[in-house]
Formats: sequence, C-alpha cells, structure tokens
Amino acid sequence: MTCENLLEKLNGLHRAEVLPLVGLLVELADRILERPDNASLRKVESNQGTGRTLLQSEAGLFALEAMGFEKVGVGQFLRQDADLTKLSRVKEILVKFQKSESNQENPFRLLLEPCAEIDQQCNPPIRPIVLPPVTFHHTQHFFARIERIFHQCLRYESPELLARARQLVPVIELELAAQSRFRVLQKQSKLNQVELPVSIQEMLILELLRWFKEDFFTWVDSPLCENCQGESTFSHMATDPNLNAYTKRVE
Repeated sequence: MTCENLLEKLNGLHRAEVLPLVGLLVELADRILERPDNASLRKVESNQGTGRTLLQSEAGLFALEAMGFEKVGVGQFLRQDADLTKLSRVKEILVKFQKSESNQENPFRLLLEPCAEIDQQCNPPIRPIVLPPVTFHHTQHFFARIERIFHQCLRYESPELLARARQLVPVIELELAAQSRFRVLQKQSKLNQVELPVSIQEMLILELLRWFKEDFFTWVDSPLCENCQGESTFSHMATDPNLNAYTKRVE
C-alpha cells in the first residue's frame, strides 16, 4: 500500500464523493494528532456515521491502511504505540489533494512526486546486512557448520528487519482472539474446578502460530514463472555460494 495507490483510488472517485471523504479523513487525522493519548479517537467503527462512510469506501479503507490503521473485527484501529509520522504524512497528502481538487487541477499529476518521497520515508529500502567474518572455534566440520549457521542467524537481530516484520503482524486481532479463547478456557476450568492449563501469553503465542501457518504462510511447490506466469519445474540448485547461504537442499 503506497500513497500513489491511494491517489489512484481517490482520483477514480466522482468529485462529489471524493471531497467529503477526504475531509473526513483529514478531520480524523487532526483529532488523533491533537489528542494522541485518547484511545477512543483511534477507533473507526461501522456503527458510526463517519466510520460507516470510511469503511464502506475502498478509497477510505486504503487511506486508513496508509495511515497505519489495522482491521479489528468489522472496524479499524490505530494502535497506541503506532508511529504517527505516517499518519501525519498521509494527512499532508490529503490536504494537498483537497486544495488541488478545489482548484480543479490534476491532483494525481501534482502529487506523484511528493507521494514517492513519503513512501520512501515510510518504507525505506532494506539495506543489505553485512555481518563481520565468522570466527570458528571448532575444526570439526559438523561443529563448524553449526557455528556458521548460528552466525548467519545474527542477521535476524537487525532492528530494521524486526520493525518491518512487526508491521506485518496483526497484533490487535491476535490479542482479541487470544482473549476470546482464554475466556472460554476460564469458563471450562471453573465448571470443572481444575486449574487453567495455559496463560494468556501462551494463548497469544498459539494465535500467532495459527496466523502464521494458516493466514500468512503459503506452501509453494512449483512457483509461477516471473516472465510468463506459467507453472515451473525444478531444474537444479544454484551454484552461487551467496545464493546458497541460507539453504543446502530442496525438499
């Protein structure tokens, strides 16, 4: 989701529809930025007039996602620890869109360049992670291989990569699902007069595992060709050691 995608959605709407929609989005952003500690302002629910308008519009949903909102049930929620920089930048684009629409100019043409700049700031390119040379403490091949693999895992401790990964995890949805399942177990344990077998933290981990396996992760057997989109077949393993740094075989 980029600001350019958002502008494409807005630019495809009728003038009588787009200006009120953008106005609601700007008002929402203003309220949150003025009172960032007020959690009630971070909710967009379908049973509210404003929320219903935003949630029923594809462009409205795009804008909320660009601002950092996450889907929770039938509504959207901006986490309390969310970075408001993205919200502020999207609001700036929407304000410029309002002005350009009011002047009957071409907002898409006028805003492409600043949009690209905002997308670059919100999602900067991931820089290659270069680790220091590995220092081996064992001469046996088996133990040296373990040391090499352990050394490669240090890449995943990069704060930049961890931040990108956390952006993909629907934490609020997982927490709500974990709480719901935990309450069911609480009722069962009280009825049976037995000790609760798990904690809420363990339920959250189980929800995370379920989400990763069933919603996020997809098994791939024969990936589609990047050029013709046809089904591919296994040919051979790459011989480039840089490409084989993270895999030794194909299963």
